[in-house]
Amino acid sequence: MNITKLKGNFRLAIITFVFFCFLIDSGSPIGIRNIAFLIVLFCAVLTMIGLCKGRTFPINIYLLIMLALIFVVFGAFTTVINLLDVTNVFKWLSAFISLPFFIFFMFFFSKRDILIGYISGGICFCIIILTVFTLALVLPENIITLVFLVFEDFPGWFYLRHNTMVGTYPNIYFQATLCIVPLAIVSYFQGYKKCAFFFSMTLILCLSRFGFFSVIVAILINKLLNSKLLPTEMLRTSWLVLPFVILTLFISFFLLFSSSYTYEEFNGSSIRAGYIISIFNDLSIKSFIFGDGAGSYFSPIGSYSWVDNIEISQLEVFRKYGIIGFLLFHSTFVPLAFYLYKKRCFSFLITLFMFYIACLSNPVLLSFNFSILLSVLIRLSTHGGYTTKKLT
Repeated sequence: MNITKLKGNFRLAIITFVFFCFLIDSGSPIGIRNIAFLIVLFCAVLTMIGLCKGRTFPINIYLLIMLALIFVVFGAFTTVINLLDVTNVFKWLSAFISLPFFIFFMFFFSKRDILIGYISGGICFCIIILTVFTLALVLPENIITLVFLVFEDFPGWFYLRHNTMVGTYPNIYFQATLCIVPLAIVSYFQGYKKCAFFFSMTLILCLSRFGFFSVIVAILINKLLNSKLLPTEMLRTSWLVLPFVILTLFISFFLLFSSSYTYEEFNGSSIRAGYIISIFNDLSIKSFIFGDGAGSYFSPIGSYSWVDNIEISQLEVFRKYGIIGFLLFHSTFVPLAFYLYKKRCFSFLITLFMFYIACLSNPVLLSFNFSILLSVLIRLSTHGGYTTKKLT
């Protein structure tokens, strides 16, 4: 047996396992994510040993890591001044605390291994989704109800929709389902069109209209850039104004619709609108500047309970960490955007932007999977392994 091939397959198996674990075990209901994280730490430490020997990363990546850690420190500060348990920071900002380790993990492997492992992990995740979806279609309802109990502790939604246009339809939606969006976009731009189609069809079956729409828009943006109808410069400079645009949209929505808003139960758009209105209704000068802190709760319109996380990721960052934290959070994207632009990795910039937009409908912007996406894009855009001189 070819030893080199065996080692290559082993590396791919490790990478695929790590990516799959963070997708299927988002929220860690079964604990295999912890095993994957130990693998990440082990490989990251070996990479850092290489850094101690005089090798280095592009300066933009060091700047990204520094800004991410500054955001974490500010998150701890705003949590303390709101008299909350500072350990909440490790729960709600663990993805940013771990970002350096994910980046170092990626550089332990080749670009090709990371790309194939990333796509393979996504395929394994989609196979689980489609398996549960198929079982829900063919099994009697009393049995599928028992199957759904297996996923009772998983973040997401697992139930049967009745009286739809096609009769009973299974709603299978893991918390990380939206992470299929960057998988589809990266696969498409890297030449794995069949994989991109597979990921896109999975989004449709999961009824993720916003996710599927994001993939289509990403392809259209690329076409417009290639035909010179859009300037490539916008892919870089948009990150400088994006936080102000997003926050202005939230405030404008509140001012325009808060007085006429009517809550509609089981309507996703109505629920998200209620989040916006509720947060700005309760806003004080202190919460506007510093936020309510990690682990804080609030009671949105129409809810019979207090919640500590909402589906609009960007608004959740603003609620917990205020305008200062909101701007610090977005500042981490700037060095990455400028780095990807300099490397002319326009497809990765499109991927990052569309996933950011898709996060307006799902609370994954501060999740491990988002940090993994940032790390994957950094690795795929950097030639070779380490660099022996700093790049700007």
